[in-house]
Amino acid sequence: RMCFLHLPTRHPMSFPEIELPPLVQSAALLAVGLLYQGTAQRLIVETLLSELGKSPEGDVVSGRECYALSAGIALGLATLGRGHDSMGLSDLRVAERLRHFIAGGV
Repeated sequence: RMCFLHLPTRHPMSFPEIELPPLVQSAALLAVGLLYQGTAQRLIVETLLSELGKSPEGDVVSGRECYALSAGIALGLATLGRGHDSMGLSDLRVAERLRHFIAGGV
């Protein structure tokens, strides 16, 4: 849960506004992937998929590629070794959404 404190997009609305550098947000995403490696927990996979298409809060231009790469690596770590047999993830259409991102969609 401490890693999610460094991801402003995951803060509740009542949480005070804090400014975090994009590099810190990217490192928090990687930490989430390492913590949940191989678990394929639905909430984590949903969170990482939604973060993959977003820009980091703050300076949008400078940290976008790092943020997206961190979200993608974290998603890969969270679903590591699960393949298509992950129960409860089939309706998320992970592979289809990743293809959409590769083609340049957001």
